[in-house]
Amino acid sequence: AGDHMQLSPFVYSEFARERNLHVSLLDRLYEHYPAEFPCRILLCENYRSHEAIINYTSELFYEGKLMASGKQPAHKDFYPLTFFTARG
Repeated sequence: AGDHMQLSPFVYSEFARERNLHVSLLDRLYEHYPAEFPCRILLCENYRSHEAIINYTSELFYEGKLMASGKQPAHKDFYPLTFFTARG
């Protein structure tokens, strides 16, 4: 179904926000069931992203529960988490 931790769309409508329509169905279901409920699982292995990116998001958002299982090659010029700034 998805990942409730991923960034969801922003709802601009005050009418919709007043009725809690800014909360996704996935978020509602995740909060509805207790943590030990069998349908509430975390897919913790990632095969697509570089290990450095998975480790960063795992610590920041997932309490260290994600793990990189794929072996993505390093870029020849840039580390996977490289931040750039643009002025002007």
